[in-house]
Amino acid sequence: MRIVISGPDGTGKSTIVKGLHESYAPQGSTRISWRRFGFATARIFNLIGRQLGWSHYEETPAGPMGYHCYRGLPAQIYIVLAWLDCLLVIIPKWWLCDRLQRVDTLIIDRYLFDIAADVILSTDKPRQTLRLFDPLLRRHMSSSACIFLACQAAVVTERRPDIVWDRSYPLKARIYRTLRRLYGVPTVDTSHALPEDSVKYAIRQCES
Repeated sequence: MRIVISGPDGTGKSTIVKGLHESYAPQGSTRISWRRFGFATARIFNLIGRQLGWSHYEETPAGPMGYHCYRGLPAQIYIVLAWLDCLLVIIPKWWLCDRLQRVDTLIIDRYLFDIAADVILSTDKPRQTLRLFDPLLRRHMSSSACIFLACQAAVVTERRPDIVWDRSYPLKARIYRTLRRLYGVPTVDTSHALPEDSVKYAIRQCES
């Protein structure tokens, strides 16, 4: 089984991933893998964008916060580069890795949905992004048990006080809500449930 956990920061992904690992470990070999990034050409573009003022960091009491603000032609270029990286670098890399390190249960902490969400956040072009990413995301869903985590904003900021300094967070949360509704991805709300209850619910969603 391959389980993919996605969602914005502070929703409990690390806790749920650890809980899933502990739950499935007695049934056979289990491995956790973190796959949110891995860009090649898009990473180079980000470095260029920082020099040109399209990307920047802001100092906050919680540390530096980075933002990409691609608009117009740079946004279109970034979307294509990120898509090509997924198609030609990221997906083949992990396909090969999974075949070399076979396990009974693979638990992935962030992957293609999270990459698409990051690209939308950086470009403010959801339609153009999903026009390219849609086939990748649908194939991804057909080969994995995808789960989105959601959590009320007040609970998130209580768990992660640093998030209040991320001014892009409200938009990021809206992007994830849109993606999970658009693709009908099963969702686990971690707002008030105990971690062990959220893990049990995630398992039921994966095995249904």
